[in-house]
Amino acid sequence: MGIIINKNLIALGLLSIIIFVSMGALLVIGQPYVLPPPSRYSPPEREYREEGYDAVWLVRDKRFTFNGTHLIKRIYYKLKILTDAGADKYFERKIVYNRDWETLIVHSMRTIQPDGTVLEPMPDAIQDIPLVRERIYDNARQRIYQMPGVKVNSIIEANYTIIDKFPIEGEFQDGFVFQDDIPIRYERYTVILPENYTLFEDWNLLMTLGIEEIPVEFTSYDNGTYVWEARNVPAILNEEGRPLKEEIAPAIALSSISSWDEIGEWWWSLVKHVIEPKEEVVDKVRELVEQGKTGVAEIYHWVEKNIKYVALEFGLGGFKPYEPGIVLKNLYGDCKDGASLLVSMLKAMNQTAYLVLINSMGDVSPELPALAFDHAIAAIPLEEEIYGSKWLFLDTTAVTNPYGYIPIGDQGKWALIVGVNNTVHIFTQTPKYPPETNRFYLLKYLVLEETGDVNGMVRWEATGFYDWFLKYMFRMALTEEQKELLLKQYVTSIAPGGELKHYEISDLENYTRPFTLVLSFKASSYASPYGEDSLMFKIPLEPPRSRPVKREWRYYPYILGFPSITEEVGEVLIPEGWDVNFLPKNMTLEKYWGNISVTYSKMGRKIIGRAVMRIDHEELPRWMYNEYVKFLEKYSKRVELPVIITKE
Repeated sequence: MGIIINKNLIALGLLSIIIFVSMGALLVIGQPYVLPPPSRYSPPEREYREEGYDAVWLVRDKRFTFNGTHLIKRIYYKLKILTDAGADKYFERKIVYNRDWETLIVHSMRTIQPDGTVLEPMPDAIQDIPLVRERIYDNARQRIYQMPGVKVNSIIEANYTIIDKFPIEGEFQDGFVFQDDIPIRYERYTVILPENYTLFEDWNLLMTLGIEEIPVEFTSYDNGTYVWEARNVPAILNEEGRPLKEEIAPAIALSSISSWDEIGEWWWSLVKHVIEPKEEVVDKVRELVEQGKTGVAEIYHWVEKNIKYVALEFGLGGFKPYEPGIVLKNLYGDCKDGASLLVSMLKAMNQTAYLVLINSMGDVSPELPALAFDHAIAAIPLEEEIYGSKWLFLDTTAVTNPYGYIPIGDQGKWALIVGVNNTVHIFTQTPKYPPETNRFYLLKYLVLEETGDVNGMVRWEATGFYDWFLKYMFRMALTEEQKELLLKQYVTSIAPGGELKHYEISDLENYTRPFTLVLSFKASSYASPYGEDSLMFKIPLEPPRSRPVKREWRYYPYILGFPSITEEVGEVLIPEGWDVNFLPKNMTLEKYWGNISVTYSKMGRKIIGRAVMRIDHEELPRWMYNEYVKFLEKYSKRVELPVIITKE
C-alpha cells in the first residue's frame, strides 16, 4: 500500500527539501523551475534513444488529488510497441487494487493500431481475479486486460482512476518515479491539494534527481496545484549488479503524516486486541509446552515451519491482521498474520513481544513519516545489545531461518515497533549483521595417488544467510533424487568423471544447528603426467561465480551482495617421495569495501590453496568497478594454473 522511499533518496545528496532552499527559491508560484545540471561527479550524460528497446512510453501521466477525505489517482499512459518481443511482453496489462477501500474506475483501455484502427478488449479478455489463491485475501485484486491487435508500432492507451480512502483518517501520501526500464518521451506528475494546505506545515515533500541527475521541470500554482514534468528520459541501463530501480531513478514522495508516532498509534489501535492471547492460542501453546517446546526459539520455529506464508505486500491484503485463531485453523497467513500469531503465542507464555513494521524491499526515509512499509515482523526486548540493537527481531516468513537472525532484506532498515508497554511506538533501525555472521566455508580434501587418481572429501559449513539458503534448498526445494543429482554434478565439477560415494547432510529440521554437508568421492586421472616422474594437476579452487564485464564507463554502483565471508580451501595430499616443483603465486585485493585473496602454500606433503572473499560494504562505487573486474579476471586465471610435483 505504501510508497517505497529508498535509502538512496538520502544517500545521493540532493534529496530533501533543502534542495529548494539552497537555491534561493522555495516554490516559485506559477513559474517553471528547472533543477540544476549534473555535477562534475556524475557519469557522462546519455543521449535519449529508443533503438534497441521493445517499447517506449509516449506519455506517462499521473494526477493525484486529495480532497480532504479521499485520494483520487488518475492514471493515463500511451505505450508504443517497437518489436515483436515487446508485443508479447506488454499486451497484457494489470491494475492492482484492494476492493475493500479502493474504487477502480476504468475510463478506457484500447489498442491504437498503426493505421489508426482502435480496438478494445472483448469482455472475455478482461478478468478481475484475486492476487493470491487463498480466499481470505480475495480483497486484494488484479484487473487483467489482454489487449487485442498488439503489434509493432501499435499503441496501448490506458485511462483509469483509483479512489482511495487512506487508512489514516485525514492524511495522504503518494509518490512518482521518473525513470523506467524503457525510454519515456514525456511524463507528468500533478499534485492537487486543498488551497489552505501549506508545504512544510500541512505536508512534506522528498525528492531526488536520481543517479544520472535527470532534469525535472517544476511548476507551482496558487490554487494548491504542483506539477513536475520530464521529457526524453533515457531508460535505466541494464547493467549487471545494478541497484534496484527505485535507488537509481529520480523520484518524488509526499506525505501529510506528521510523525512516526502517528503511524504507530494508528496501527496499534488495529492490532492491540488481535494479539491478546485467546483460547485457541493458549491451547496451542499449552500443547507445544507439553511437547517440550518451552522457549522463544521453539515457538518461533514452530510458526515459521507450520504457517504457510502468503506473499502479499503489507496493505494489499488489509492492514488489520486476522485473529491468530483463524491463522492457526488455516495454517497460512501473510506477514502481519504470521507475526501477530507469534506475538500472541509468546504473550501466552508471558514473554514480552511486539509487532514491527518494516520495508524489506527498500527502506523508509526517517525525514518523511509515511506509511511506506511493505512487511511486518516481530521483536522482543533484550537486556544487552546485540550488533548495536537492544531488540531481537523475528521474521516468520523466512522459512528455515535460524533463530536470532533476520533475513538480509530486514537488516539495517528503519522499523517501527508498536505498542511498547501499550503506549510507546519506537522508530529504530534493525541491526546490520557483520560479515562473520554470514559465513560459508568450503573444504575440498584430495588424496592423490601416483597413478593420478584421487579419493576426495568435501565439507560445507554455513551460517547466517548461507545457512538459511542451503536449508531452504535442501529441505524445501529439492527432492531426494534432485539432491543426489545435484551433488553428483558438483563432484564432476571438481573432478571430471568423479563418482559420488556417499553424502550426509545435517538435520534440516533442526533450525538451531548450522547447515553442514559432507561427501566423499573418487576420480580417475585427476593428475596428468608431465614429463618423466612428474604430475600436473589443479588445486580444487573454483573461479569466481560472478564474472562482470569491464566497461569503458559504468553508470551505477555495483552491488557485491551483503556483508559476508566466503572461504574455499583446496587441499591435496601428494604421495610420499614427491615434492612440489611449481606453485602459483599469491594475489590480494584490499579495499574499503572488503578484500579478496588467493594464496598457495605447502605443509609437509599437503599442498593448500585458499580463496577468501570478505565483503564489509555491499555497494562498490562505479569508479572502482573496472579495478574489481580486472582483479576477478586475474583471479579466474590464477586458480586454473596447475601445480607440478616431481618424484624425488
